[in-house]
Amino acid sequence: MATPYDIAVLVGSLRKESFTLKIAKALSGLAPDTLKLNVVTLHDISFFNQDLEASPPADWVAFREKLHNSKGVLFVTPEYNLQNILPGISGPILGQPEIYLNGVGDAFDDKGELIKESLQAVMKQYIDAFAAFVEKLNK
Repeated sequence: MATPYDIAVLVGSLRKESFTLKIAKALSGLAPDTLKLNVVTLHDISFFNQDLEASPPADWVAFREKLHNSKGVLFVTPEYNLQNILPGISGPILGQPEIYLNGVGDAFDDKGELIKESLQAVMKQYIDAFAAFVEKLNK
């Protein structure tokens, strides 16, 4: 088998027990062997300050390197309108399918594992479509 594509999964929530983080981790477990999902949180990234751009802090550099070394970026966010800014980002964007998950309150056990089969099915279908998109772009 070929080396899997590294994908940065950006989590758009800082809450320690956020459903967004749990969903990102669950997607990692559902991903096909062609993808290696690397969950990236924003916990350790300092605020942007343009005055520091000439000599950026190490945490900015590390974050940028994670994105640069990835073959794709997957946003997992509680903000439904983040997609409105994506066309301003250069590069191809998977427009469809996209998923909106609700009813996630009972989807995880006390260890953070996804146990709700209906969500597993939707998320698996999505991550498989994303994998096909990444494969097509990287041929």
